[in-house]
Amino acid sequence: IFTVPDDADQELTTGTDSAGRSVRVLVVDDNEGDYVLVKSLLDYIPLVDYDVRWLPGGEGVSERIADIQPDICLVDYNLTGDTGLDLISSITRMYPLLPSVLLTGESDPMIDVAAMRAGAADFIEKSRFDARVLDRTIRFAVEQKRVEGHLAERAERDDLTGLYNRAGFSERLEQAMGVADRTDRYLGV
Repeated sequence: IFTVPDDADQELTTGTDSAGRSVRVLVVDDNEGDYVLVKSLLDYIPLVDYDVRWLPGGEGVSERIADIQPDICLVDYNLTGDTGLDLISSITRMYPLLPSVLLTGESDPMIDVAAMRAGAADFIEKSRFDARVLDRTIRFAVEQKRVEGHLAERAERDDLTGLYNRAGFSERLEQAMGVADRTDRYLGV
């Protein structure tokens, strides 16, 4: 059961990123009713522009992410032909800085652990969340991945010069050598 708090219009935080743009949420769920419910819950968050999109099932989601460019994916555990865990693993491999949250109607603690191992930023039981929990979970997951990306960038670049350090340069060189090798071209350094 999803609930919308009576005081949903009071003291809820913004769902925009640091640049003030809307947060793009991709809901992957076989049940369109769950998508409509998530969208309506997010509509109760004041001063927020959540752009919520829906894809039924897990097939082709990894490929569609490039077109949709979501800031976060909310993935149902029970998908036709696959589990949400499999999809989250795939999303995490292809888009390591895109957070995913597993939504499930089940209350098995092992699913929570499996979600974490698959790369989910969080796990929410559908029976236990409302507009505030959903908003908070999305904000925290997006911010966590933003910080991870920033730290990864700082680990590869020199703070003073902005140039790649040895590890960053070596990684980029290996990538460039691989491309040159596959395309049968020369590489100049």
